[in-house]
Amino acid sequence: MDRKNEQPKMYITQPSIQFTERHMQSTYSGKAEKAMQQEERNVSKKNKKKFLDMNIEERLEYFLSQPFYAPKVKCEIRTDLRKFVGYIQSIEENSVELLLPGRKKEITVQLDEIEEVNLFGF
Repeated sequence: MDRKNEQPKMYITQPSIQFTERHMQSTYSGKAEKAMQQEERNVSKKNKKKFLDMNIEERLEYFLSQPFYAPKVKCEIRTDLRKFVGYIQSIEENSVELLLPGRKKEITVQLDEIEEVNLFGF
């Protein structure tokens, strides 16, 4: 008798397993697409200025455009008479509202009076 035709001597019950369907890659991004994405990133980086290259209005907008989840950054605003260190709350037509640490009321500074705006820290 042939070994291939022999019946097994011990039967072990096995569950019937169905093969699962395989999900293969459906999209492909080649070198050309990656190069285009990198060019788009480079263009967006070129539009960003360094803080030191910004003028006063752009610096004030920078402080206001920070995301809500990031901690607010203190800034230093210098005028002819004083130096203010605090958080910019809003910018209106010709004035900037500034919240100084330890005070509850906001201080209004005219845009014409501002000579310099600098980063101060957290």
